[in-house]
Amino acid sequence: MRYRTFSILAVAFLGGRAAAVDRVESLAEPCDFIQQRIKSDGDLVVRYPSTRQPGLILYDRYVENLNQCSSDEQLVSATVPSRDGMCDLRACRFDNHRH
Repeated sequence: MRYRTFSILAVAFLGGRAAAVDRVESLAEPCDFIQQRIKSDGDLVVRYPSTRQPGLILYDRYVENLNQCSSDEQLVSATVPSRDGMCDLRACRFDNHRH
């Protein structure tokens, strides 16, 4: 019984880690690398410095297409700084116009 409980916990832990979204530091990578990772993985968490508050690090999840968004979200354009300039990406945002 103890072995079975351990096996179930191990599978649950490993399964959760496999489903985790990868993350990158935007200033450490060129834009085409970030875009390619999103294209191949479907989504990616990107960490980037705030343009409004120096020293503040932000992060967000960027996606390849609307399929990675929930039904109450829409796909919006976004930009983040990358090693070689500003990088155009897409993110899921709640649709405030739905009732």
